[in-house]
Amino acid sequence: MIDFEIKGFDEFERKSRELQKDVQELASRYPKVSELFLDDFMQENTSYKSIDEMLDASGFEINKQEDLQKIRGDERWNAFVNENTKFENWNEMLLNAYKKYIQRKLFK
Repeated sequence: MIDFEIKGFDEFERKSRELQKDVQELASRYPKVSELFLDDFMQENTSYKSIDEMLDASGFEINKQEDLQKIRGDERWNAFVNENTKFENWNEMLLNAYKKYIQRKLFK
């Protein structure tokens, strides 16, 4: 009989459980705008320092997350996003921010 020890398996198993827990947490709730659009994301991808600064400059009345849901298909909002970010529209910006969010959460 061949006897061998798998080194690091306990660590792998622990990391795997942590990753599974993180994935379940991500799937259970939608992140807040402030969690998605961190200042570094905004500075890399927009002409603004923060999401609050961008929202204030937009001319839209956006006081809560639900307000963003209401305007997401608005042509004027998408034009504003296109002119002031690296993205063509809000959905593209949101998707990229969400990808970064997932990377931060899963690969911390």
